[in-house]
Amino acid sequence: HWLETKRYTPNVRIVAVSHMMRDYVADCFGLENIDIIYNKPDLARFRPPTTEERTSARNRFQITPGTLAVGHAGTNYTIKGTAHLIRALALLPEAYHLYVAGGRKADAMDSLAESLGVAQRVHFLGRVDDMPAFLQAMDLFALPTFFDPCSNAVVEALAAGLPTLSSIYNGSSYFLPPEQVLHDPANAQNMADILLELSKQAELNSKCGVRSAFAWPENLPAGVEAFADYVEAYLAEKQRCL
Repeated sequence: HWLETKRYTPNVRIVAVSHMMRDYVADCFGLENIDIIYNKPDLARFRPPTTEERTSARNRFQITPGTLAVGHAGTNYTIKGTAHLIRALALLPEAYHLYVAGGRKADAMDSLAESLGVAQRVHFLGRVDDMPAFLQAMDLFALPTFFDPCSNAVVEALAAGLPTLSSIYNGSSYFLPPEQVLHDPANAQNMADILLELSKQAELNSKCGVRSAFAWPENLPAGVEAFADYVEAYLAEKQRCL
């Protein structure tokens, strides 16, 4: 903290990846005028699927008809709230299955699922190289994280048109309506209740055969292009001062 205090001088330009991180840094170091540039997914890859793409993706991940697939992504299961998501799954009807994309060993999570009687409904897929296809196969997405500056997984899920749940400790929850944001990621009952509500939208999407595309806010700086513009403007400003 002492080193960071020395780095964050009044003359330093700071770019935060979310409003949440801007507020954290401002509170810790008493700074103002922190700029924000959000992460932005590749909207050509992460988008609502066609009917054919969704059917192909469901087959690829061996999701059987009648299954309501809840997607989850991450390798640090403790921080991402995976155990609490499994506990929430145990409170949901048997049609709900959890699919986890992440390369870390899941022995402890497997044991938890076994103890809760949901081992057959929790699927650890290991490393998933084709995340657009993974999201196309899902019905919902949940990331009850305890800390994420700005989770790419959440903005990618939104871009893919998925009803999504996260927590107040995730910077990309900025894009979610309040009723889809957990105030306590460890509250499995609250999580299960929200997932039940989100499943209504998922069922409607399934019946219509389409998902609503996420409208990225045009007035919100985001993505590589915004960073490039920011750096160019900063360098031009420095050049004028020379």
